[in-house]
Amino acid sequence: MKPDLRPCFPAVLILATALHLSAQPAAQPLPGQRVYEQHCAACHGGKGDGNGPAAVWLYPKPRNFSAGQFKIKSTPGQALPTDEDLFQSVTRGLPGSSMPSFAYLTEGERRAVAQYVKFLTARIDANGARINLFDQAAASGSIASPVVVPAEPAITVQELTLGREIYKKMSCALCHGETGAGDGTQVPTLKDAAGLPVRPRDFNTGLFRGGHTGRDLYLRINNGLPGTPRGS
Repeated sequence: MKPDLRPCFPAVLILATALHLSAQPAAQPLPGQRVYEQHCAACHGGKGDGNGPAAVWLYPKPRNFSAGQFKIKSTPGQALPTDEDLFQSVTRGLPGSSMPSFAYLTEGERRAVAQYVKFLTARIDANGARINLFDQAAASGSIASPVVVPAEPAITVQELTLGREIYKKMSCALCHGETGAGDGTQVPTLKDAAGLPVRPRDFNTGLFRGGHTGRDLYLRINNGLPGTPRGS
């Protein structure tokens, strides 16, 4: 009896499908996508949800871009950051966290990856449509401008005394402690927007995630830190 040489239909179908798919042109990556995948996705996740494979080992947790909450920015309250804000965060990193400086990348790469972060800042609406939060803000005319920072006063006894009085009046010590060591009485109760424990900044270390200049500190105090107990 001769062997049955007729092709197996399921096998032929699978082979044809594979050949068809392999013949399709590969999707072109978006600007900054390759830089993101090489340098950012391990922590922030491929979709920007803050759940990359390394995230389980990190404290504080990587930023979830899809939530649209950015702590280090020049814009007020819950407003989205500017392109320059994102570029500066990528460039200098966030001292005191697991995010290093990426100044070794070219300026073009850093600006491109900042744009890709904006692309990842999106949510899914009730109809299953993907809504980019930056595009939505632009369409509604709600893109915020950077806060104007006043001139920094001279360091005098009078200014330091006034600053201490404001620190006390605003109850900053409840979280940051009397000496700024981040050991206030409310520390055990503090959680971020995701319900994870967070610790206030220890000013004594000199490490400030958004920069240490007078302008940087003014913006953190004035704008707050969205997604944390410091809010806006």
